[in-house]
Amino acid sequence: MSLAPKARDAAKAYYVWRHYNPNSADDPLAAWSAGYEAGGRAMLVRSATWAGLKPTIEDLLEALNRHLIARERDQLDQDAERWALSNADAEERAIRHLDDEQEALPF
Repeated sequence: MSLAPKARDAAKAYYVWRHYNPNSADDPLAAWSAGYEAGGRAMLVRSATWAGLKPTIEDLLEALNRHLIARERDQLDQDAERWALSNADAEERAIRHLDDEQEALPF
């Protein structure tokens, strides 16, 4: 089972730190402090990445809403056109068959 890239990077960072700080590697407080500082730096980098993501997501949501509204408007236009054509077709049939016998109704 392989580790995720971030986990491998964190493990690698520990061994790099240990290589450059051989006297502090056996001190748990020094190791913990170094890890805490590295985590803080990583958090700042990640939050900076997320900060730029918010406007992009908002722009994508706005574009999606515009698309959905346009698609609904187009569907309503098509439905209205079909309705108008069906009414026009019915009127045309009524005019053509005006001289013919009227349709026999069951009541």
